[in-house]
Amino acid sequence: ALHASFKSQGARIVASFFSILILALGIQIVQLYLPSRTASLSDAFWNTVGMGVGMLIAARVWRALQKRLIQADTAAPQHDYFPMLLVLCWFFYESFPFVPTLDIGLLREHVKSAVFAPPFELMRLTQHWLAATLAGCAALKVHGLRPRRLNLLVIGAAAIFMEVFVAYGSLRRETLLGIALGLCSAYGLEMSLKSQTRHAIFWLALGTYLLTIFTPYRAQPWDASFTFTPFSNLLWHGITKDIPPVAFETLAIGIMMWSGSLRAGRKQSFLAIWVVSILALLSLLEVVRVFFVGYHGDTTPLIVALVLSPFALSASTTTDRDEDGVIGPASTAQAER
Repeated sequence: ALHASFKSQGARIVASFFSILILALGIQIVQLYLPSRTASLSDAFWNTVGMGVGMLIAARVWRALQKRLIQADTAAPQHDYFPMLLVLCWFFYESFPFVPTLDIGLLREHVKSAVFAPPFELMRLTQHWLAATLAGCAALKVHGLRPRRLNLLVIGAAAIFMEVFVAYGSLRRETLLGIALGLCSAYGLEMSLKSQTRHAIFWLALGTYLLTIFTPYRAQPWDASFTFTPFSNLLWHGITKDIPPVAFETLAIGIMMWSGSLRAGRKQSFLAIWVVSILALLSLLEVVRVFFVGYHGDTTPLIVALVLSPFALSASTTTDRDEDGVIGPASTAQAER
């Protein structure tokens, strides 16, 4: 991360120095005042060694990727941070809590359900397929690898690796199949619909969000009540299993907002109206969920949408086709022409 964040070697050295002070020495000093922890200079030493090795590996990997990376136009920088954020939301849904294990016994129990499988769950497959499709569409817009389908291969490989080695729950074949089908569907949508992909993306995201409205996906009670406290189960009871469902909804909400920025030639006023309309739609759907369907509701979707709104409002203005025929962000100069 440090290597990618700075262009000059001098800046990387300075950043590494301060990172060592904070992450290697600083944490050990803090642990002196924590009775439950034991400070150790050997930890600081190996953290420093790890950072040095990581920087060397990053430099070699970066040079190897140079021919595959799509070079940004310095006169018209690509504003593709929002789709990158949406892909990150997908990783929260698929891979939380991100901590892999090499414990053979734990891994054996984790993957057992993929080999000796319980009954096939169509809904589980549908959820992972929809999420992977939306994340794949966002990944194809990121100004990353060339050809852009390599973006899908990278995030797909990373997600499957995390599914296998993060032993949090059980590994299900529906999950792995959903990831593979979803990323393939995303590429198919981009290739077949091209400039009309934004319509498919919106309706797909809306359908994904409706799954959480009309089903007990949030794992909240069927009591037709409402609380104004967002993330209530997480804040009140520390239930971290609520994080993947929130990430699932965040991905759907973000894609709906982002789809408005994919309209060629749109004005900033249009995007502002679009974002406000999404906020109104989410409020209406939460009312439907509580008073017509009967599930518990809270302000989490609205808080998520408000956090995402600045990213959506600063998204790219137009689209352009790259060497794969995939629609991606266009430059300001192209927009003016």
